Amino acid sequence: MTDRASHPHDPSPTGPAAGGGAPERASTARAYAGYLRPADGGAAPEGDLVAEVLAANPATQVSARENRRFVARAPAVLAGWGVTQFLDIGCGMPAEPSLHGAVQAVAPTARVVYVDRDPAVRARHDALGPGGPHGVVRTVVGDLRDPGALLDDPEVTAVLDLSRPVAVCTHAVFQFFRDDERDPRDVVRELMAPLAPGSFLSATHATPDFHPGRMRAALEVYHRHGVTGATLRTRDEFAGFFAGLELVEPGIVPVQRWRPDVPEADLPPDEDMGFWAAVARKP
Repeated sequence: MTDRASHPHDPSPTGPAAGGGAPERASTARAYAGYLRPADGGAAPEGDLVAEVLAANPATQVSARENRRFVARAPAVLAGWGVTQFLDIGCGMPAEPSLHGAVQAVAPTARVVYVDRDPAVRARHDALGPGGPHGVVRTVVGDLRDPGALLDDPEVTAVLDLSRPVAVCTHAVFQFFRDDERDPRDVVRELMAPLAPGSFLSATHATPDFHPGRMRAALEVYHRHGVTGATLRTRDEFAGFFAGLELVEPGIVPVQRWRPDVPEADLPPDEDMGFWAAVARKP
């Protein structure tokens, strides 16, 4: 999450940070699991990162949980519209509510491919077994920075028919892309170009727009822990991801306000949010 700070980016999700004697780089997947359930934050470095981020921005836990609800809610809406294929890139560790559980509750034969760069993520997903008796759930190790290779992966094409609409889900993942390393808008174009009309992009992104001081303080924690590519983007910058696509109602909104399934009075306030969210259709 950089707010345009000049940090070199090493895309490795785990392992030693660059530079002799630097601390081990935290896994962003395991850190996010710690926001959802602090007891799952684990040992250092992830446990330290989670504790420091929550100290810098206590609203991180609320925001992460609302983002997680969107991860299930938006794909379930798309399943209700007849979409039966889902590609969840940067899926992170298994958590509830799950994307596959949400979509297969609506469309039991839905097919879901989870993708993450961290092999430990695949191991955790595989340990849970298949998602439902009629649909398909598979987890693959892949890199969003190479969309062509990802879409050509035999493990992906064995599950998804790319000649038919696919919902591509990129939730809280592009915030780890630096514009000067791999512009996420280019990645989106490369991802969506070969897909069939009627495909969708569902995305969330960390932002400084709601509480800049706290978000930037949390951002600096990531940088100190070696996640130097972490980036915050404004609403206008996030809007650029959807060029050439048709935003569906309600457009770009705070994550908890995208087609909520609870009364307005029960929604957390915008000032506690750290994510924009949107879904768009390929015409």
